[in-house]
Amino acid sequence: MVLNTILMNMPLLRTQQTMLSIGFSDFAKIDGIQFQNFENIEKDFQSINGISTDSREINPGEVFWALKGDTFDGHNFLVKAFEQSALFAVVAEDAKALYKNSSFPLAIVKDTLAVLQQLSSIQRQKFDIPVIALSLIHISEPTRPY
Repeated sequence: MVLNTILMNMPLLRTQQTMLSIGFSDFAKIDGIQFQNFENIEKDFQSINGISTDSREINPGEVFWALKGDTFDGHNFLVKAFEQSALFAVVAEDAKALYKNSSFPLAIVKDTLAVLQQLSSIQRQKFDIPVIALSLIHISEPTRPY
């Protein structure tokens, strides 16, 4: 739950104001990535429209990122993502049983979360702006009778 909330609020995932400058060349920098059914995808696309981890909210031209959490598995929503006109999907090797006969364009990686972090780093390095980090700690002591 917390991971999904963090990911959905990352600027990389939802940017309506600015176009992501992530293209096929950036995906090609990822170690061990395999492209399946990419024959109809323009491999020299300059940028994607966005990245979504929620198949219900994906927009045409965005990449669907299939993340797996404690209570959900994005791989179960590949069909829904492509019904919403996803450009392609990033999926994990270990979920191959869920997509092995798929005709959808897929970028297959070992760990989808690690690759999302790596791609975020590639995107971040394109900008010469300062990084500001905030750390909030909320400590709650249980109420107990005295």
